[in-house]
Amino acid sequence: MQPWIASFPVVAFSTLGNPLAAAFVAHVRDGGDGIFELVEARRDRGMELILANVRTERPQRPVVAIDRVEPVAIFFGDGKHGPCVLALREDFPDTPHQARLPKGMPFCICIDDRPWSEAKSAYGPAELGHRILEWFRKAARGQLHDAAQPLEPFFSLQSPYELIMPREVWAADADRVTELIGIVQDQQRPTMVTLLPAERRQSANPKISVIAYDLSAETMSRMRQAPATLADLAEETLRRGVGIVADLKARLKAWYADETRRAAVLNSHPCILLRLPMINPVTGHLEGLDTVGFMVDGTVGDIGVALGLFYCDRSSDLNSMGYQLRFPAGDPDLDAVRLEGCLVHGAFDTQLARAISGVASPVKGKAAMIGAGAIGSAVAEILAREGAFDSIAVIDDDTLLPHNLARHTLTSKEVPRPKATSVAQRLKSIRPDLDVSAIDENFLTEPSPEAEALLQAADTIVDASASVAVGRRLSDLAGHARRVSIFFNPTGTAVVLLAEDEDRRVDLRALEAIYHRSIQIDPGLERHLVDSEMIRYTGACRMLTSRIPASRVQVLSGLMAGGLSRALASSEACVKIWSLGDDGEVSLTAPEVGLTVDHVGDWTIRMPDTLSAQLAAERLKRLPNETGGALLGIVDPQSKRIELVAAVPAPIDSTEAPTEFVRGTMGLRETVEAAIARSAGQIRYVGEWHSHPRGSSSQPSTIDIEQLAWLSTTMAGDGMPGVMFIVGENEARHLVGTIR
Repeated sequence: MQPWIASFPVVAFSTLGNPLAAAFVAHVRDGGDGIFELVEARRDRGMELILANVRTERPQRPVVAIDRVEPVAIFFGDGKHGPCVLALREDFPDTPHQARLPKGMPFCICIDDRPWSEAKSAYGPAELGHRILEWFRKAARGQLHDAAQPLEPFFSLQSPYELIMPREVWAADADRVTELIGIVQDQQRPTMVTLLPAERRQSANPKISVIAYDLSAETMSRMRQAPATLADLAEETLRRGVGIVADLKARLKAWYADETRRAAVLNSHPCILLRLPMINPVTGHLEGLDTVGFMVDGTVGDIGVALGLFYCDRSSDLNSMGYQLRFPAGDPDLDAVRLEGCLVHGAFDTQLARAISGVASPVKGKAAMIGAGAIGSAVAEILAREGAFDSIAVIDDDTLLPHNLARHTLTSKEVPRPKATSVAQRLKSIRPDLDVSAIDENFLTEPSPEAEALLQAADTIVDASASVAVGRRLSDLAGHARRVSIFFNPTGTAVVLLAEDEDRRVDLRALEAIYHRSIQIDPGLERHLVDSEMIRYTGACRMLTSRIPASRVQVLSGLMAGGLSRALASSEACVKIWSLGDDGEVSLTAPEVGLTVDHVGDWTIRMPDTLSAQLAAERLKRLPNETGGALLGIVDPQSKRIELVAAVPAPIDSTEAPTEFVRGTMGLRETVEAAIARSAGQIRYVGEWHSHPRGSSSQPSTIDIEQLAWLSTTMAGDGMPGVMFIVGENEARHLVGTIR
């Protein structure tokens, strides 16, 4: 009998007080499928123990050395934890799914990985027996580890201490020590320690020196028992290719020789970190890294004493550090250094964010975001949490006001600070290794040299300003950065993404026109740009804001963040509109983004391919007669750009003949005004289109030239050119007329 069992006095099975233990005994005595043979029951200080033999149902030739009958001990505690099953055979084989206990204890098999708080409500004696038997059956067949299951940790420490560790500890040179401080953020959880750079130390923060080692790759290799001393740890790591004793001696000698930092390092608290590549036992592929930490009971100098390098002398006023070099070196006593195992959490950073989010192709490089309002702050925060971008510059001159808190990611603590500065700081607090900067200025004014430099250095510029003027100016801004525009519609029932292609052949101006074309032709978007109900948030006449609930902002921002990542992972341009229904259903509109570009004199005219196809189809439908109608679009006289958006077919009072078309007027004004209203005033009447008969080209006739002159004179009153589009047999032509 193992010594630890003898400390539990034998009791009668009938006296067991734990409900599950008593039920298990009754289940076995009532038959229990003949799997278990009860041996005895024991109890000590509220812990109850059932000793039993298990018929393992192993195969004739087991993959793992599982016996036909295995002795086990089943621990039942105070009800806060599930039953613990121990394999009592001293030469029990090493397998996956064993938890590790301190030396002197048997091996613990893991029959259930669920939290006991979730499992206990449906946990009965039959369930317990089945899980024990199933563990032995799978172990004997080599099936404990499913190929689709995440690998177990190399160490499965049962430790109350947890460390949150920055990744840079692994970048330290061998002759240097990573100096950190330990901070307990929550006094209710004093065993959860966050490690931060030493320069942030305050008087109460203990200084911790981290010594990190990378172990060689092992397939499912684990420490079966918890190392309690430096000697135990040295033995285990040596078997995995790392001689920490020799390395520690070399490090300690180097630290002692550094007179400027000697006292600080030797009197700091050491933490030894081990990192091991985890190899899938089925595929042989690397599937992750397991990290474990050991806090040393003592100081770095105490390790030197245990290694025989130093002796402790705190009596001399000349020796403020308390340690002296021993010469010659003494015999090591590694058992004198006690260890406390710690679970290690890597601090949240870009690498962890990308791993946890699972985004197939995370967006990298430098980003600049113009606009730090509701959508900008929400999307930037989601992307930061997903590991997108390596740096983000936030540009906005707005101030956070109380009413913004209804939809913004910032809190009342930031009122009334600049949005750009506060959003940048929030992103940094989420992902500390993210390079962030903030510029509190208006993009539409003359940019500062700092803003100019950030925009020119960016790989991606995100327009989150919800300003048409910003999007158009950004489209014209020189530079290689890919531009995207993101915004909610006025009622907050949809979110829109306009993303240029990688080479910027289809820029934001063209995408704006394609977006407006979708609004004109898609029945589901008829009320997409209808103004929302506004609310006055202060006394000034223009201090109005939309009524949009935060719940919709969050849903639409999530859709946008995912869509933006996918768009930037592709080299193609796109327009995406996600619309949210009253019951939460989401519909996606994704129009084609093909363009025809034409240059007529000083003017650049761009027409969506879908509009060209529509007019060509209209011509075919009306043959042998000519047909035509009005053109709608966006005209910018300053940049000499015309973006065609939609066409109105011939009014019913038009004259259509094989050699003549005279456009009528019945209902035309109402149709054009409805289209303008549907676009929230962003498009306008820009000119006329008509077709030529079968066999004719798009070469303008004398009548066409006269009509263009009339059109130019008519449009000149608004400072606009006259536009004519002619659809011929095999090609089409743009004409632009101006009055100088």
